[in-house]
Amino acid sequence: MTSALSRRHLLGAAGAASAALLLGRSRAARAAEVDVVVVGAGCAGLAAAGALVDAGLTVTVIEARDRIGGRAVTEPLFGTPMDLGAGWLHSSDRNPLTPLARASGFTVVRDPQDYEVWLPRRGFLDADGLSAFEDILDATGEALSTLAADQGDLAAAALPKPAGDSERLARHLLGPLEQGVPFEAISAADYDSQIATGEESFVAEGLGTLVATLGAGIAVRLNTAAVAIDWSGAGVAVETTAGTLRGRAVLVTVPVGVLSAGRIRFTPALPDDTARAIGGLSMGLLNKVVLQVPGNPLDMDPFDQLHALLPDGGTLDLVHRPFGSDLILALLGGTEAWDLEKAGERAAIDLVTERLVTVYGSDARGMVKAGRATAWGQDQLTLGAYSAALPGQQTARAALATPVGERVFFAGEACEPEWATQVPGAWLTGRKAASAIIDALA
Repeated sequence: MTSALSRRHLLGAAGAASAALLLGRSRAARAAEVDVVVVGAGCAGLAAAGALVDAGLTVTVIEARDRIGGRAVTEPLFGTPMDLGAGWLHSSDRNPLTPLARASGFTVVRDPQDYEVWLPRRGFLDADGLSAFEDILDATGEALSTLAADQGDLAAAALPKPAGDSERLARHLLGPLEQGVPFEAISAADYDSQIATGEESFVAEGLGTLVATLGAGIAVRLNTAAVAIDWSGAGVAVETTAGTLRGRAVLVTVPVGVLSAGRIRFTPALPDDTARAIGGLSMGLLNKVVLQVPGNPLDMDPFDQLHALLPDGGTLDLVHRPFGSDLILALLGGTEAWDLEKAGERAAIDLVTERLVTVYGSDARGMVKAGRATAWGQDQLTLGAYSAALPGQQTARAALATPVGERVFFAGEACEPEWATQVPGAWLTGRKAASAIIDALA
């Protein structure tokens, strides 16, 4: 997940700054310290900064966190590198980060996508039942695509009610688990525009580690958050928590949730088209609960998965023993994820543990030795996991990527229709924005 960034380089006494404001913002361009200020050192900001520097432009990158990488972050948990944010190389056969990972010496591991399905009154599905479930899952995705093609960008709520448990679980997988929002709230057109080739992979050293490595050599001012951006003159003035920076252009790569919350003030206000684009994009939520379960008591192969619909309507989505570790990764999305964040980390760990008991029996409770849960919705630099277009607003992604006044640019996964919600979306839009900036400043 990509974090908010900011920069502020103290230019002088408050009186001098006030005088500069009175004399006119056009002086900002003449006093520009760098060509481009990049707000945010997540994947989009790092990708753009590298391209801009390669083109010979001077760049200052600011990051509100004490690290780079944004929503892609790897930490050692119980002896295993774990991605607490972005973790999969989705559509890895076409993912632009796959060759970059291999070229950088990282280990790309194909996800075998072996999974079981558990349903109320039926338990674990046999081979025929699993095949039938896969047909329902495919049909649910096709129904969304057909809805978008035949009726436009409607909400998935326009589809008929689910016919049974298998369809309810399928909708959970496509909604809360994949998009981070309730199935009924999915924009059919946004879903249909997103790439899905079927091949999935992981980075053994961590996707967050990969993103950080791709940013190696790029100077970043950490612990520096953007507060306001003045683009009223020929250039830009970026007010940060550490002073004011001036440049010929600014690239903003903070999550759309931060923009929607008004954490960065723009002077003058952003054009109506850009403001509507921000308003047309919400933040979905997907959190992870990592459990330490030593000794493989469930007799699982690495990356074995479970998708379960429980008798009380809850769900359980697991990845067992990633990379052969003693860990179980649980995924919690949508409304339930927001609610659990309010209850706290312990509540999330306990909930997943009790759901393990429902599926695997009472012995499962004693298998869990420790746990860790993420809370991306409470993270004030993200306010969610990744973007979700509101129904009727799928074109907001391209609109947000449209430059403003040839000096204010935006990038990030929210700006990329095909790779929305994913790290490659951030990478590609960062590179695209850099190209646009280079042309604008030529």
